[in-house]
Amino acid sequence: MTKTVRDMIAGATLLALSIGAWWVATGITSKMKTGVDSGYFPERAAILLGALSAMILIRAVLRRESGVAEEADARSDQRNVLAVFATFVVYAVVLPQVGFIVSTVIFFVVMMTLLAPDSGRNWLAFLVVATLMTLAIHTAFTRGFGVVLPSGPF
Repeated sequence: MTKTVRDMIAGATLLALSIGAWWVATGITSKMKTGVDSGYFPERAAILLGALSAMILIRAVLRRESGVAEEADARSDQRNVLAVFATFVVYAVVLPQVGFIVSTVIFFVVMMTLLAPDSGRNWLAFLVVATLMTLAIHTAFTRGFGVVLPSGPF
């Protein structure tokens, strides 16, 4: 199976799942009358997943129609998938002990390193983006949503 076909299947599957998730999320009833109800985040996450899935699907269809030659490197893809999965597992295990900010910055840097092409790796940019994203997420959840995130020993 070529990368284009895999992308088409993944894009279509994720798009269908995002539509289902959005439909379920719209049915979530809030028990409290606040500005942000219980379905707010799941709805937005489903919309974002749908948009990204549609982008994957459209890109794969355009690639197929243009007849772009594909490189078949299934081993490298499998290693990357396993490395990404392992990174998520380690992040989930380490998060409560190390704390949100430190573990998330490290998580983002590792993920960007795994997903960036060898020629596009810029460690300083990864560190800056990871730090800014972590601080933005931390601020949004702690101040915006009132969620307590793991602080770790710091």
